[in-house]
Amino acid sequence: LVVTKSNPDSILSEIKKLSPRLKKYEIPEKILIVKPFTFEEKLLTAKLSLVRKNILSKYQDQLSQEIGRHL
Repeated sequence: LVVTKSNPDSILSEIKKLSPRLKKYEIPEKILIVKPFTFEEKLLTAKLSLVRKNILSKYQDQLSQEIGRHL
């Protein structure tokens, strides 16, 4: 999926259009757009695996805000 717009709502609508065979739980309800993860920011390991605890701590405020809006 290549999306030129960075609006989360337009991305979600594109996903829904392109994935009619997916089950409801397989389609994301919210999307958070962030900068690409980098090794220098300690968000990736040397093997380019995600460092989940660092990602969570970096984006905790934004994630909490989105989850709070959704509830």
